[in-house]
Amino acid sequence: MVRWMVLVMLVIGGRAPAQGVGDPKPEPTKPVPQGFFAGHYESAAGPRWRVQVEPVVWYVSPGGDVALGGGPITPTLELNIDSPNIGGGGEVHLHADPYRISLLGFAMSQRGSSTAIRTVTYNDLAITPGDRIETDFDLAVAEVRLGWRVWDREVDPLPDGSAMLSSGLELVAGLRAYDYDLMLARTSGTPGSTRGDILQVEPVIGFKWDISFADMFDLDLAANFGGMPKMSGQSSSSLDITVGTRFRPQPNIGVQLGYRLLIVSLESDDAELQGALAGIYSGVVVRF
Repeated sequence: MVRWMVLVMLVIGGRAPAQGVGDPKPEPTKPVPQGFFAGHYESAAGPRWRVQVEPVVWYVSPGGDVALGGGPITPTLELNIDSPNIGGGGEVHLHADPYRISLLGFAMSQRGSSTAIRTVTYNDLAITPGDRIETDFDLAVAEVRLGWRVWDREVDPLPDGSAMLSSGLELVAGLRAYDYDLMLARTSGTPGSTRGDILQVEPVIGFKWDISFADMFDLDLAANFGGMPKMSGQSSSSLDITVGTRFRPQPNIGVQLGYRLLIVSLESDDAELQGALAGIYSGVVVRF
């Protein structure tokens, strides 16, 4: 009987250390806060696409003043060329994180008929009150930009590898080229016409900020400034602001809608434009 009691005590004594008697219990691990409001951010991997194509239509109207051959400044309203019209254009973006090369362009034309209300001379074309005037306004703009994504963050990764919320900031620099042509014709009395044009290139700098929700709905704001001091008799300056939205029901295709304002000053010995083009644009987005 005594031997059995000694054996039981030895077994109990040998098992006690295995049960961790006297050892402190580990503290429960506190959950790490996740999500936007918890301030938990991860560096975004950057867009997963490499090529993006965006054909657009722009419902745009010119406003401001025009001139020919150093003649008098004439408001676009007076020449009846300030009504909204449809212009076309597009963008192609080539992406290699963190850089982006963008090719952009658009073209628009405006035709207007008006009756002269004052005596003016454009180049060698004399206009008197009551004359009928036909005006052709044409402007094409082409750009090449290099973007550098300097900041991006994303939160709440999704199973497909995208994020519930992501945002980024891009600095851009490039060149913008203008092809501006203005023609005025007198159609009453003795017909006559005159025209002037400007071909100008200027450097531009700016930024683009974007935010994406579940890689499906995007918002972006882009602004850039351009200018060229007077050289060879002509100069230019500009401010381009775009606010846009995109919706992609499928990862590689979507639609977009936005508003663009291009304030521009073009001056030369042949023609002049001091004004702005503004309007709503829409189009599709295709990614490869």
